[in-house]
Amino acid sequence: MTTPLWKRTCIRIAMPVLALILRAGPLHAQMPFYTDDPSVTPTKTLHIEIFDEYDGLQSCQFPAERQNTANFKVNVSPWNGLELDLDFPYLTIERAAGFEGSHGVGDIDDVGNRTE
Repeated sequence: MTTPLWKRTCIRIAMPVLALILRAGPLHAQMPFYTDDPSVTPTKTLHIEIFDEYDGLQSCQFPAERQNTANFKVNVSPWNGLELDLDFPYLTIERAAGFEGSHGVGDIDDVGNRTE
């Protein structure tokens, strides 16, 4: 007794697809591009951006193995044509077993203003 053609076709398609699914692993990619509006924040508007970047460090950085940088950015426009900015990171360094990690607020930068 022979297998019907439709079953053989399904098996021929399903087996490679199943093999690819079972072999799948995590993908690594860069952060998406961010396009910012270059104009001043609208009046009486609070704009908050938060992003997080998690990096595996090179072996020459041992005992530090991983670094997590959470960045917070706040823009506010108290009146027309003026924008006040504040940008600060929060860093976490994860170290190898037996070494204590560290964390804290990084250098606050971009404290300033922008006008039209």
